[in-house]
Amino acid sequence: MLGRRFDRLTALVVDENEESLASIRGAFATLGFGQVLPAEDAFVADMIVDHTPVHLILMEQWLSPFDGIELTRRIRAREDRQLATVPIILHAMVVNGDIVQGARDAGITDFVAKPASMATLQQRIIASLTKPRPFISSHIYTGPCRRRRALRRAGMERRRLLPQPHAALPRAPAHVVSTSS
Repeated sequence: MLGRRFDRLTALVVDENEESLASIRGAFATLGFGQVLPAEDAFVADMIVDHTPVHLILMEQWLSPFDGIELTRRIRAREDRQLATVPIILHAMVVNGDIVQGARDAGITDFVAKPASMATLQQRIIASLTKPRPFISSHIYTGPCRRRRALRRAGMERRRLLPQPHAALPRAPAHVVSTSS
């Protein structure tokens, strides 16, 4: 049943470790993804996203010639709004406050610590595609809303919601939040 929902989607998996890459590709295959593109480094991944539409990116933190956080910044800065809003999951061996903060500030959609079970990895993939958070685009931040829960605010909301150009699943529309006037 799940496979039918993802059979038209393309995932990009960026990892320099061939064994890890094969394992992660297996997780996507089990979910029924139509295509899983491998990239062995950040440079190749950067070129792939320029030429191939992808619906989700899962990347390792430590890549060359630049890391996963820098690759995320480059993707989020793209003029192509559909590409700039693609869900990005960071898969990292080292988890500390600096990496989590840097990933969050770069616009990572979700974070998975290695080693993660296939069930955990698949849950994060499914959540990123089926329960997208509003997307924020401002002069200081581009990425999914950092708020994990809705907060009731007194007075007028400072942000406004706009239709999100990236919708991996047609039945799950998300929104873009813009802070520009």
